[in-house]
Amino acid sequence: MTGEIPPGDITDRQIESLDSFGNTIVLVETTGERIKEVILDQARYRNGVDLQASGLTYTLIPADSGFSDAVSYLRTAIH
Repeated sequence: MTGEIPPGDITDRQIESLDSFGNTIVLVETTGERIKEVILDQARYRNGVDLQASGLTYTLIPADSGFSDAVSYLRTAIH
């Protein structure tokens, strides 16, 4: 995604102008526990970092076999 949207009401046209690749934008409501579960499932399946999520930073906690935990942080914009 490229570009910026100024503060205020956001229109469909503004969102579409950010995506020059034709990707589908999806909004999902979930829990922090479910996000952690998905991150760990993907990490175990790919044996490392594979999942990329906009606005989310996470650190995998290694264990003897795979990963034991994931710590995640939501990025927020500071104005």
